[in-house]
Amino acid sequence: MLGFLHAVGSYWTIALAAWIALDVAGRTFFNHPLQGTVEVVGYSLPFATFLQIPYVLRAKAHLRSPLIEDYCGIRGRAILATLACLLGVTLFSLGAYSVWPAMMTAWRAGESIGDGVVAIPAGPLWTAIFSGCILMLVQFLFDLANSLKRLVNPAREPLR
Repeated sequence: MLGFLHAVGSYWTIALAAWIALDVAGRTFFNHPLQGTVEVVGYSLPFATFLQIPYVLRAKAHLRSPLIEDYCGIRGRAILATLACLLGVTLFSLGAYSVWPAMMTAWRAGESIGDGVVAIPAGPLWTAIFSGCILMLVQFLFDLANSLKRLVNPAREPLR
């Protein structure tokens, strides 16, 4: 499922790049930009991001700096991983908690993003953000369980 969401976010990003290129070409060559570009870009960036980050976390593909980790032993790396997971659980729990009311309001009231030319429903965006937070929370909980196992059994090589 996370792979599917990652693919959707990737294709969404490609479509967004094409939209922006068409907008720039329209502005440059025809003095006529695409209507709603600001709204579409503003909607698309968080939508694609929150679809993709759970997969990136599961794949351990986030940018990392081994500056501190290289100087730690196996137990030190397990402690750092545990602290990072606890921080992730906390942040994405708070994120999901804070997004829930906005998501529910957007669906109930039929809120939209845009000032007139283009009106994009806000409910799907808030749902993507909420779902991304929940999926990140679940993945951080799995990672936390693995980190705690490595703390108990430090001879086991930590995952990178």
